[in-house]
Amino acid sequence: KAMLQSSKAAPAQALLSPERYRRFYESTPAMLHSIDMNGVLISVSDAWLAKLGYTREEVIGRRSVEFLTAESREHAARNVLPAFFQAGRCDDVEYQMVARSGQVIEVLLSAVLEFDASGRPLHTTAVIQDVTGRRRAERALREERQHLAYIIEGTHAGTWEWNIQTGETRFNEQWAQIIGFKLKELEPFTLDTWLDRAHPNDLLRAEQILAQHCAAALPAYECQVRLRA
Repeated sequence: KAMLQSSKAAPAQALLSPERYRRFYESTPAMLHSIDMNGVLISVSDAWLAKLGYTREEVIGRRSVEFLTAESREHAARNVLPAFFQAGRCDDVEYQMVARSGQVIEVLLSAVLEFDASGRPLHTTAVIQDVTGRRRAERALREERQHLAYIIEGTHAGTWEWNIQTGETRFNEQWAQIIGFKLKELEPFTLDTWLDRAHPNDLLRAEQILAQHCAAALPAYECQVRLRA
């Protein structure tokens, strides 16, 4: 029992021979690299090599910053590394790496500083996640939202948004101006911001049409309503 407890407490590297540990490290599906205290790569995983398009012989012994863009190298030197050596770790640092083909890969890097038995810094091990596709989708969404905002601004349309699940309500400046207000004068925004200004004789019909739309009986909610200015 005592031997079993001791084994569970031992680090994974202690349970494997150096050769088996090396193979485990290199063949893991994650992008991993380890660097010494001079910033030189001492090991990389197969996934790291496959993503960047290099062979192991081409990268071992080179400085890790050689595979970063100029902007990421500057960010590392000025911001990341001083905080890393003070805290002993970093999480989800945004970097841009450069593949052999010249393709820029956007990544999140998390790393820990490892020490020897005497407590002296030995090397760092980093896990890297490729987020290029995610960042591309986020940029496309931002551009689409900006494009929509330009259209709304150009048509001088008043807009309102209502989150049916949470009750959150939003209005734009033009909506407020149509009924003679500045947007800040209507804060805080709730559904009552609209209900209190709608003509009571129009509310029942508006609610019926909205209910039909929410039930997919109508493709869109379209209703003429009188609002008190």
